[in-house]
Amino acid sequence: MGVDEFRFSTGSLATDFVATVGRRLAGGHERLTSASRLADWLELEGLATDSSVTEQSLRQSRELREAMYRVLTARLSKAPVERADVELINHHADAGAVVPQLRLDDPFGTPIHTPDPVGTAFAAIAQDVIDLVVGPRSESLRACEAADCGMLYLDQSQARNRRWCSMKDCGNRAKVAAHRARRKDTTR
Repeated sequence: MGVDEFRFSTGSLATDFVATVGRRLAGGHERLTSASRLADWLELEGLATDSSVTEQSLRQSRELREAMYRVLTARLSKAPVERADVELINHHADAGAVVPQLRLDDPFGTPIHTPDPVGTAFAAIAQDVIDLVVGPRSESLRACEAADCGMLYLDQSQARNRRWCSMKDCGNRAKVAAHRARRKDTTR
């Protein structure tokens, strides 16, 4: 998977959004590099189409995402949360009440029509993080154990013992590194 590719496999809308920064523990790689990249993510996630995402929306999305990341990691470590983070998440969660409606131009498509599609998308993301933090899914919240990753995801494995965000990426790199270390020890 390329470093600029969006991740939609973390198990929740909130953690997918937090995953718009990759390799956090190695300095981070920003995937929302422009307003058009945010528009792409919102459309790919099915939250907003034909929306006009502005630079202000991009700034707000990054602020929301980082507040969510801090709250989720605090949940994992059972650490206190910052008041400003809680207030920002609550503000966004309350800002976009959505009443699903059929659209005449696409009655079998996305049923959300709102005058502020970006604000509505942020509300859905914020509401999902709240549900994730206080709801039963919080027991499945994990952080990737790869030394440079730390991506948050929901462990939906049967044994609930998943260690990496992706076996294909971080898991494979960890297994290759462990294999090389074992081979190095046996050749001494």
